[in-house]
Amino acid sequence: MPHDGSKKDNTIYIKNIPDYYNNLDALNKQFKKFGPITNIKVDLKNKFTTIEFLKPKHAKAALSNKSPLFGNKDILVTADPNATLEDEAKTTKLETVLMDRLKFLIAIKKFI
Repeated sequence: MPHDGSKKDNTIYIKNIPDYYNNLDALNKQFKKFGPITNIKVDLKNKFTTIEFLKPKHAKAALSNKSPLFGNKDILVTADPNATLEDEAKTTKLETVLMDRLKFLIAIKKFI
């Protein structure tokens, strides 16, 4: 494993990142807009990066960005060092189903 599996609130993990983006300059340029970065660990062999922000709110801001990183939808940005693209797809599908149900319930409430 490229990491110890422990989770930190101020840390994000990037998986499946191509070598040409997996460098300090590109990553710092991409993520500094979310807040001060205290550490970036690049693992070229495993296409994995760990980014630590000064505060948890900075990591949360980076995670809430829904645009694909570097325009590549196969790059995974996550708070879970053990997450996979399949896990994220399941979560996204569940969120969509829940939002659809919530909209339905709101629509029903308007008629009651």
